[in-house]
Amino acid sequence: MIRIRAPQDLGAGLMFLAIGGAGVWFGREYAAGSVARIGPGYVPALMGWGVLLVGAILVIRSLAFAGPRIDAGAWRPRIVILAAVLAFAGLIEYAGLFVASAVSLGIAGFATPEVRKKEILLLALLFSAFC
Repeated sequence: MIRIRAPQDLGAGLMFLAIGGAGVWFGREYAAGSVARIGPGYVPALMGWGVLLVGAILVIRSLAFAGPRIDAGAWRPRIVILAAVLAFAGLIEYAGLFVASAVSLGIAGFATPEVRKKEILLLALLFSAFC
């Protein structure tokens, strides 16, 4: 029977295997070319195989070495950051970069319980103006 000694490494390894596998799968139709004449599929294939290798190493490591358990974590930051990304994606085309970045930064500032509204507003305005 296989005993998982490091659940965090196993979870990370499976995630890397999925991402690397998707990269290799979706990039399979592009011509790789050669080292001397690189095609459009060369770097995606190389990156996909590299991510697959990292995932395999992590999965093997999870079976060999003890490690921490997977913690549930806090849901507030995840939901707020997802909302900020979705707000940016929804606003960028219609409202422009300034408004989209200011709104998304304003939303993302509420991911922490120690919300400082003045600092969030100042950061959002300065960052958006810089963009």
